[in-house]
Amino acid sequence: MRFVDYIAAGQDRGSLAVFLTLMATMLGASATLGVAAKAEAIGFPAIWWLASGSIGLALQGVLLAGRIRETGARTLPELAGKVAGTPARRLVAGVIAVAWPGVVGAQFAAAGSLVGALAGADASAAWPVPACAAAVILYTLLGGQRAVVRSDAIQMAVLALGFGGLFAWVFGGKCGGAGVAWGEVRWVSDAFGWREAALSVLTVGGAYFLGPDIASRSLLARDGRAARRAVLWASPALLAFAVGVVLAGMWAGANAPGPGNPLHRLAALLPWGLRWCLSAGLVAALLSSADTCLVNAGAIAANDLLGRGSVGAARAAVAAVGAAATALAIAGGDIIGILLKAYSVYTPGVVCPLAVAIVAGGVRRTGPWLAAVAAGGACGLAGTLWPRLAWLPAAGMGLSLLLALAATGGKGKE
Repeated sequence: MRFVDYIAAGQDRGSLAVFLTLMATMLGASATLGVAAKAEAIGFPAIWWLASGSIGLALQGVLLAGRIRETGARTLPELAGKVAGTPARRLVAGVIAVAWPGVVGAQFAAAGSLVGALAGADASAAWPVPACAAAVILYTLLGGQRAVVRSDAIQMAVLALGFGGLFAWVFGGKCGGAGVAWGEVRWVSDAFGWREAALSVLTVGGAYFLGPDIASRSLLARDGRAARRAVLWASPALLAFAVGVVLAGMWAGANAPGPGNPLHRLAALLPWGLRWCLSAGLVAALLSSADTCLVNAGAIAANDLLGRGSVGAARAAVAAVGAAATALAIAGGDIIGILLKAYSVYTPGVVCPLAVAIVAGGVRRTGPWLAAVAAGGACGLAGTLWPRLAWLPAAGMGLSLLLALAATGGKGKE
């Protein structure tokens, strides 16, 4: 297998394949279980999590997807190096390398918890997390991005069947209960107003606009046109899914209250076949996000941090990241939560500077560009660590944007 096949699926995927792997990457634990739980708690405004993502995707499709693929880069840090220089490549790779074992570990923990519940295992059972992790690590290590893209197509079919059955049964009146009142379908509420919605568009939308795993799907396309088309298809598809899962969460809160996630409670109301389809869809959602995060982290470690362009090095990196992620998942959520804060550095710190560099075709002054990443990332991390400063990530994005624009001017590269 060639190195480009392992880390970028040969960069020969058509629009449909890119669309399916992109959707599978986005529909993970937060987009399914997380959004449903949020909808039960605050109502329809929970849609802003995925609606912000849909906006970010639309902007990516219009402004960036084609340009990303046309650079010829195979990873996002490599792309940063092409448009902003070697220091930018190392910096972006370092941020991802620090955060991604925690990101993968969170997916392993969620998948293990779900599989254990489906198998009837005791909550204290130790085997579900390492079992799920081992399965993902094995096929990802052996097949790389090609295996991930193939598995994503299968997982999306399972996910579509499971959630399609859920939506049809609930909204078709088969579960009984009262339907969601249209008066409750409001974009904002006292608990989640326009200020929170705007912050969501900036921070969450920014991650979908140029997040490392989401943007990496465009790098697999055969050309810029295929990448652009896939991203533009995914934007309305994500919004349509968001409407369904939010309304389902609201319906569960009104008609099937109780402990646990609303999707789990809804599954208990479905016929046996649909119940297992939904359960399989949830497992597929979690695994399809985990494998993408894992293979990207391994590819970046080998290609951009170690400078090793071999399949053996990439497989070793996938195994190392997978082992670290498994250990974090077994250790517990507190450690994972701490490591996930590193991801807060990425959106305010990297998204605006990298987007400006891509659109401008390069950076003329490296110093201001690196300062943009540092300033935005510091604001993002501070806003995450201190909830009273929740406005800082948005401010950091504005600051990083201004510095990045300054980096495109001047008399030449420093």
